[in-house]
Amino acid sequence: MKCNFLTCCSLVFFAFFAAGISGQAKADIVFFTDDNPDTGGPSTGGLLDSGANIFDDLPLTVDVVEIPGLTLTVNSGTSFDSGAEINGSGTSFGVNSATPVGGSENASRFDADADESLTISFNQDVSILNADFSSFTGTETFLFGGVTIGAGDVDGSNIFTFADGGLDVPAGTGILLAAGGDPGASVGLISVDIVTTAIPEPTSLAMLGLGSMLMMARRRRS
Repeated sequence: MKCNFLTCCSLVFFAFFAAGISGQAKADIVFFTDDNPDTGGPSTGGLLDSGANIFDDLPLTVDVVEIPGLTLTVNSGTSFDSGAEINGSGTSFGVNSATPVGGSENASRFDADADESLTISFNQDVSILNADFSSFTGTETFLFGGVTIGAGDVDGSNIFTFADGGLDVPAGTGILLAAGGDPGASVGLISVDIVTTAIPEPTSLAMLGLGSMLMMARRRRS
């Protein structure tokens, strides 16, 4: 009788645990513009474009507005003059150098001639499905982590879709962002479509512990 009870408890535990995991994945478009163009509401880009967004104050961590529980940390990929800003104008994600190299500066883009780059990371495992860019012309390219993206790789709306179902990025892993290909390349990142990896709820973790203890008790009595 006791063995049957323990078996039932173990089965209930696994059912609860599986249900807890399956319901935790979240997905949405994370916008780097000043607001969410779909809703007119707040965006992650709005948080990056306000407050301590000076390179001297990096790393900067903000909540990902579009996906509750997810945070984004921005750090400098290269050295910049004091006073350089991130997401300077808020129309896309980029760097606003205080003293740009070559005499030109696109505040909301990454400029290759100024060697502008950033690294971003998340507090959870994520899969990045696609990325939306400001534009690509000529031989301009954009380095997104280990993936080099050019004009021939995006669709007519300048959206790039990552292969194999998405770019998997473990929690805390830095993704390098930079423009290249052409010395005058200037590319901004508008948004990314993200799916978070499922995380068990506290109740599921409690059930895991209970199930383990019940199974151990069963082995000792059998």
